[in-house]
Amino acid sequence: MRTCPHCGSNIDYSDIMCSNCGRLTPEENEYRAVDKKTVKSSKVRRSHPKRPLKKYIFVVILILFLTLPQAAPNRDRAQEYPGDPSKIWDDMNDLWDKLNPKYFKVAATANFLLERRLIITANEGPIDFSVRIPIPKNVTSADGTRIQVVKEWRREADAEVEPLNYQDPWVYINGSVQNGDTVTITISYDVATKTYEWDDLSPSNSGTVDQIPQYFKDKYNHDENMVNHGDGDRPLINLSAVRDFTQQLTQNESTVYGKVKKIYEYIVDNILYQVGSEPKTCKETLVGGVGDCDDMVLLFSAMCRAVDIPAYPGYGFISNTNFQGWGGHSWAVVVIPDKDGNIFMPHIDLPNRKFLWYDAYRLIEWTSDGNEENLSDYYYLFQSHGGKGIIDQEWKTNSHSTQGEKLIKAD
Repeated sequence: MRTCPHCGSNIDYSDIMCSNCGRLTPEENEYRAVDKKTVKSSKVRRSHPKRPLKKYIFVVILILFLTLPQAAPNRDRAQEYPGDPSKIWDDMNDLWDKLNPKYFKVAATANFLLERRLIITANEGPIDFSVRIPIPKNVTSADGTRIQVVKEWRREADAEVEPLNYQDPWVYINGSVQNGDTVTITISYDVATKTYEWDDLSPSNSGTVDQIPQYFKDKYNHDENMVNHGDGDRPLINLSAVRDFTQQLTQNESTVYGKVKKIYEYIVDNILYQVGSEPKTCKETLVGGVGDCDDMVLLFSAMCRAVDIPAYPGYGFISNTNFQGWGGHSWAVVVIPDKDGNIFMPHIDLPNRKFLWYDAYRLIEWTSDGNEENLSDYYYLFQSHGGKGIIDQEWKTNSHSTQGEKLIKAD
């Protein structure tokens, strides 16, 4: 057992999500603290057992708080609370975190053979069914690095089904099931992945919104609804619903990087992760303050687009570091230029607080193309006619291997 870092509940090592608070949890030893000053202080404590370690840490933080140039904004803020050091404790904690950063420890590269089972059951009479899924593609970064290579995609079924019907970006698997029977469709993915950081991007070298090519703005900077919905179209990405708030939030940021980071920080600090089923509208997530990975990504996309920055959801599956416990997941992709006009499209995993980097423990199944019909279709992979059809999914890792190790600074 281990402890959830968000709510303190006990969870199994194999779990990637806390059953109490519903938030994704980092693996044991996923963070590594770099804390040389604490090591030195502990040596002093052994020599002088009557002097608490906490006092030494507090004194070091206070000296740094008063002297380092990085602490200037904090010192300015501290003037608002004369004679009351407790009011600036949060600022000192922030400074301590900057001086003692934490890191994600992840595999540099990975290879895995993933088996996905779609189990279709017919109740209340026979059914004709259709399953619509995308075939994952190779993914390459702007500098030519292969982040994902799909070596093989294969489909098998334990009953007769129709030949695959390809209609970009989907492949359709059609068949029939008799009342009370099941059909299992097994899809195998043979994939190589690579942990990647977009470390060429920084606040100092980011470009402006005007440097984003119009092509990307035309493709993405618009509303997207969940069309053909039972109770009418749902505005999943609605720019007007978040524009005023986002403009005010980012008004002091002149670069794309600055605006994107401001939006990211607001969402991860103010939207509580909570498992859901049907995706919320961006307004519902913003006002309600809760959402799952899809909801956070849809809100992030809407807020970025509201200030003319193209952003869109990415979808797929994510595992723990042992390649067990697979589940569906969503993250954001955003267009950021550098000051020379070079275009980057980094990934941002909001629930897991992974800003501008991508880990090797996932499979990118599909990224949104700005077409609201395709966005809606991704959420409705299964259709049946006749009786009542039910679909369940299971994931199994048949083999996996990793090479190398990377330490990536936690945001």
